[in-house]
Amino acid sequence: METNLANRVDTAQTFDEMFVKGFEFDDKVFDKILIRSIMSEIREWAEHIDQLSPYPTNDLGGMCAIASGRLWQKLMQAGINAEIHLCECDWYAHVYVVVDDYVLDVTATQFKEFRNQSILYIHKKEAEAYEFFNTTQVFKHIRELIAYQKKLRWPIDQRAYE
Repeated sequence: METNLANRVDTAQTFDEMFVKGFEFDDKVFDKILIRSIMSEIREWAEHIDQLSPYPTNDLGGMCAIASGRLWQKLMQAGINAEIHLCECDWYAHVYVVVDDYVLDVTATQFKEFRNQSILYIHKKEAEAYEFFNTTQVFKHIRELIAYQKKLRWPIDQRAYE
């Protein structure tokens, strides 16, 4: 029954749709809907910022720290405890957010595996199959990420900000 409810929650687009369908749901289901809503808002914001750039990427490549920082801030404001995760590899780095056991990424479209998914909400176990979700650093606050990026001299246009 719980799995069936989770599947129906995944297909519902709005809170109104949930109520029209007569769902009774607990805080975890409510959080999942709220998280997806915040992710969609941040994705739309990031796409707008990308289009203002002199060289828009259209897949949000290079915006992961900026968008993840903003996502983390919005989630924390909503009372959802989140962490900022960083994967550093030899030739690139990727920043994303983790809530409970779920990876949240609004810039995963930069990777061919997720090119058609504007927001990505997957379990950590599933995400570990992809190199770019293998966490090497965890930040409890955006200021920690910003300090780390400054220390390593990340390009200014790719740094998170408050």
